[in-house]
Amino acid sequence: MSEPSGREDLIWFCVRCFASSESGSWGGACDGDFCSNCCGSETFQLPKWAVESIRQQASWIGKRYYPHKEDVEQHEELRALRALVGPNPHDEARRYVWSGEWSVTRKYKDGQERTVCGLGKAKTEQEARERANLLLPYAGKE
Repeated sequence: MSEPSGREDLIWFCVRCFASSESGSWGGACDGDFCSNCCGSETFQLPKWAVESIRQQASWIGKRYYPHKEDVEQHEELRALRALVGPNPHDEARRYVWSGEWSVTRKYKDGQERTVCGLGKAKTEQEARERANLLLPYAGKE
């Protein structure tokens, strides 16, 4: 991301949801002085590099809805580490007959549970467990 030296093209930017005329976190975009992403009217024009910079430096909404390189790298590293550990043998997998989708529930030592549903219509229970393992936090050794 470098700042252009000459006259640059400006794009619309919403200060409420950080959407631009090119993209928005909920599928909408800015069109002139209206943001169809959040239905706000607090929009103005900025260079594209400035919009990207604001999203990267934002404390909450920018990082939450517009991940940048560091977020992507951390996510990929976390998935790789979870894949190394492999699925927890105590996870409970359940298949919903009406949709063919799987859900996997993982129980933790403190009594809490986390469930992930959907899993891209995994064909087998093992495939569902492997996909869930990439999404659920590590449960620790028993």
